[in-house]
Amino acid sequence: MHIVCFQGGFANQLFQYCLYLQLKEKFSEEIVLADISRYKKVNAHGGYKLGKLTNIEINKDESIIARCEMVTEQNYENVQYVADKNYYYYGYWQHEKYFPYDLEPLHRIFDNIILTDSNKTVLERIEKSESVSIHVRRGDYVNNYLHGNIANKSFYQNAIDEIRKRINSPNFFVFSDDIDWCRTNLSFGDSEVYFVTGNDNAVHVDVMLMSKCKNNIISNSSFSWWAQRLNKNSNKLVILPEYWFNENHDGIEVTECESIKIKNVPLYETYSQEPFFSILVPVYNKECCLKRCMASVLNQSFKDIEVIVVDDGSTDDSLEVLKEYARCDSRVRIISHGKNKSLLSARITAMENAKGRYILFVDSDDYIEENACDQLYSFINENKCDIVEYKYLIQPGKKPGKEYPVPKDYVEASLMYKYSHTIWDKCYSNRLINDSLGDIEDFYCNMSEDSYFTSIFFYHAKDIRHMDKVLYYYVDLGGMTADSNMSLDSLKRNCDSIDEKSNHLKAFFEKERPEMKECVDFSANKQIEFMRTLSMRDSVPVNTQIELLEYMDTRYDTAFSVQYEKRIKKLITSQREFDAMGRKQKLKCLLKKIIKEVLIAKK
Repeated sequence: MHIVCFQGGFANQLFQYCLYLQLKEKFSEEIVLADISRYKKVNAHGGYKLGKLTNIEINKDESIIARCEMVTEQNYENVQYVADKNYYYYGYWQHEKYFPYDLEPLHRIFDNIILTDSNKTVLERIEKSESVSIHVRRGDYVNNYLHGNIANKSFYQNAIDEIRKRINSPNFFVFSDDIDWCRTNLSFGDSEVYFVTGNDNAVHVDVMLMSKCKNNIISNSSFSWWAQRLNKNSNKLVILPEYWFNENHDGIEVTECESIKIKNVPLYETYSQEPFFSILVPVYNKECCLKRCMASVLNQSFKDIEVIVVDDGSTDDSLEVLKEYARCDSRVRIISHGKNKSLLSARITAMENAKGRYILFVDSDDYIEENACDQLYSFINENKCDIVEYKYLIQPGKKPGKEYPVPKDYVEASLMYKYSHTIWDKCYSNRLINDSLGDIEDFYCNMSEDSYFTSIFFYHAKDIRHMDKVLYYYVDLGGMTADSNMSLDSLKRNCDSIDEKSNHLKAFFEKERPEMKECVDFSANKQIEFMRTLSMRDSVPVNTQIELLEYMDTRYDTAFSVQYEKRIKKLITSQREFDAMGRKQKLKCLLKKIIKEVLIAKK
């Protein structure tokens, strides 16, 4: 028996239906069923939609799933199938290699749809014109760290313009979950345009109508992917975004048709010699997610900007990605270090070359609201100041960033971790940056370099204001420090950064604010404690943990390794207690493994 798990919205269900059909072909003598039980718990995107459209057989015995062998996209081709054994297929299956040989059952779903009078009118117009469907997905895609802001206003406008160059008298048919946004933001020139509405509860009708158009402009959504895939026009032209995901990911590919990938940034914007904003982006090996950052920056609704990107000796294709943006937008200025000098150094280089009246920092794996500069411009005009602080959200999940009460002393509060010391949730005046640069030393530092900058910025700032607006999205997928493999060499580099930063700050504050020495020491100790936490992660082997802790004990006169030994002794005692109590074998084996690793390390 073969059971396919159905989950997600209508488009995902179509992919799972294709796998269902493939299994029916592949195992024609066996039973193939669909499991739709997940929709009892998660009724996302309107729930299960294929019930009335297909003759799928539904599994009614949920208990059998626990006795099935799990099959995923990762092991699908390697499973050794045995007759009379049960298999459960869990995944989204968004690839044509999971399709059946015969797609006719899929086409029949859409050929037999009964249309309302209004939809019949739309279909008649589609069939009689040089029709082009446009699918605009917003809703859950707006500012989504993985899918969002790819098929954006610039993409659709560039796609419409491309269609108008290639096709005489095109008629555009717009399908969207936000038709009002489409009416306001998209320009079709003198072309005929129809905004299709009324099918919110019949999404299969929208897919069918889009598939009947002669050509398709699609978003990075499986929903509009199906529109072009089901389009039977042998001469169809399909326009899609240049990339499908904001992080490196195996995406759905458009096949079997002429397709054009269109950029999602304004084309051929010109550079102002006196921009109002300079947006500074340090880059080191971020090819995997750099496009998300650059798209958010170049699509600012406020156009009077420059974008200074410092490639800090990347060894991947980050620099080539940046050059591609610079070729179509003269506001992008690339400075290459040639070799890696650290994040601190890259930011200094960017500041030294900034011409804007105000300066923003955006890390290359993060992104900003597309109207961030517009909102800042309005705020600055009403509130002349050196620093404007704004809110941010943490992705994934859009969790609010930590908020602090406004302190009496910004320098002290930031060093004592009682106020935000991040550099990227603030906008700075050019005067402040220029005054601060003379006091900033250039040294190799990738560890808590933000607090080095902000403590000096706060020292020079005359007026600090706060905006109650979310303008920044911080993508927290581990981070450079936390995500790196902890080794003795990496620990030494991080400790060097901590020490050198502390020495420079003490020298800076020595004359004007000597009382800050204790605050600087507190900040350094917090960072050393953070290094201890990273060193004791479960992913770090026990013998390496001991080596790292002993190094910090020697360097900083701490007792981390002694505390660690006490923890291990407690685990050993706990093992004896668990043996006596007869606790579960799994827990005993885990403790034995930890103890064994420690004993090996001690030898």
